[in-house]
Amino acid sequence: MIRSLEARGFKVFAETTVSLARLTICTGGAGTGKSTLLEALAVLAEGATSIVDSTSAYLSSSNMGILRGKRSIGVEDPIVLVAELDQGGLQGELRMFEERSGAKLTKSNESLGFECSSVSLDPRVVIEPSADVAVPSIDSDGRGVASALACLAERRSPLLDEIDRDVRRIVPWAARVSTTREAMKTGLRRSILVETVTGETFGLAQAGDGLCLVVALLTVLCTAPTGRTILVEDLGHGLDRSAAHALMEVLRNVIDARPDLQVIATTTSTAIAEGVDPKDVRLFTLDARQRARVTTG
Repeated sequence: MIRSLEARGFKVFAETTVSLARLTICTGGAGTGKSTLLEALAVLAEGATSIVDSTSAYLSSSNMGILRGKRSIGVEDPIVLVAELDQGGLQGELRMFEERSGAKLTKSNESLGFECSSVSLDPRVVIEPSADVAVPSIDSDGRGVASALACLAERRSPLLDEIDRDVRRIVPWAARVSTTREAMKTGLRRSILVETVTGETFGLAQAGDGLCLVVALLTVLCTAPTGRTILVEDLGHGLDRSAAHALMEVLRNVIDARPDLQVIATTTSTAIAEGVDPKDVRLFTLDARQRARVTTG
């Protein structure tokens, strides 16, 4: 898991260190750095693919676009990103620092991994029919959720029962999630259906953004590879207070059942922040110089 991120010269992070838990909820006003935290972690994860079997790598200016345009306004010092990692007792750090002609990446132990998946789910994309494929993948915007659910059903995976159970906890009128196969000009496609506790069945598109995003997020979490950190934008969008509290309880249970999983999420929902232990909340604000400040609780 990622224990902390230190960022210098990166957008609103002039010089900021953020401690991270296995479930971390980032809240605060617009432009205070919540999404910047996820972006910095994603930049490190992308860079880390260059040093899978070594302890250092160099990105030249021609292929280091991951840092382009991310320098803090008014700061001339190089960008520095440092993630402190703890993986099953193996501790160390991954460091990226900008140089004049590129960027250098180092990690303290070549056995350390850094696997992140960024999720910014779009309900309009989630409800779109997705390809009927044997080995589905879910894009960051939620494309492919229907195919992933269909794959779980065909394999009779107990994960599908877990998704149904957790959906009911968050949205009590939703009894079961399933998929249907449709023949389209582009080939066979899968769409998501919702069955209610009264026996009605309709397309997920009719259920509203809240349920749509819950189904997508739970599918992402249940199918996440081992040792993955999931970066989630705008957690709780479209949910009322009761559903938001239930979602946080479900997330905590998912993480307790998966010690290898970490979730770091931004939210604009006060109900989401209320539904988690204060020590796992990070409040983002800006100081007088428009630089990010991060506090706990």
